[in-house]
Amino acid sequence: MPAGTVLTAYTGGCTITVPGTIIDSKTVGCDLVINAAGVTIRNSRINGQVDIGNGSVDITDSEILAGHRAVTGLSNHDWTATRVEITGGNRGALCDNHCTLADSWVHGTYVETNWHASAVRASQNTTYIHNTLACDWLIPTAQDGGCSADLTMYPDYAPVTNVLIQNNLLVANPTGAAFCAYGGDIPSKPYGGDPTNATYIRFIDNVFQRGSNRDCAAYGPIDSFNVSRTGNVWSGNRWDSGELVVP
Repeated sequence: MPAGTVLTAYTGGCTITVPGTIIDSKTVGCDLVINAAGVTIRNSRINGQVDIGNGSVDITDSEILAGHRAVTGLSNHDWTATRVEITGGNRGALCDNHCTLADSWVHGTYVETNWHASAVRASQNTTYIHNTLACDWLIPTAQDGGCSADLTMYPDYAPVTNVLIQNNLLVANPTGAAFCAYGGDIPSKPYGGDPTNATYIRFIDNVFQRGSNRDCAAYGPIDSFNVSRTGNVWSGNRWDSGELVVP
């Protein structure tokens, strides 16, 4: 939030149904469900998750504190988040379709039971640009699944296509994460064989932290990215030590 922002308690409903609703400089003490178009949240702190049901939302200069729960901080579709800090939850942000995350920080991942975690997940028509993405759950145990990656793209419910990942920092987690990113080309998934899956995936000018094992995560920086698929681009991605990352 901008310096000097004074927050007052939010007294509106936790399910928003009025188009064009504005939440400005508020502390929200519940999970928000967005069932209206053109909702705006700015200069605010949400102590809960933000879930877009049948609507759309633009969030700027705000915090989403999802807590120690197996939830996603910001989901599912038709959202834009700029200069937002998302902490907690099993996942910080999920985009099924038509979302943009920019100039933001996602961290503080929480893992419960056997769930796998990620900082963000992308599916279709997604732009993640100039963010710091950290799935930072550190010590997997027999009771939890740990972090899959900072960024995941799985064709579980639809083909993964048209995703731009540009100028992000993918934070290393050598002991708690399998990879730092997944690129969508997973034939074993339900939509893995769809001809449009894993197409138009563009990784451009991102920085991968090396971490203590010099490989970003337990098994490497990137998995399941297919450079030969239609429209895919891998360009200018580097380690924080300066060398090019080869998928």
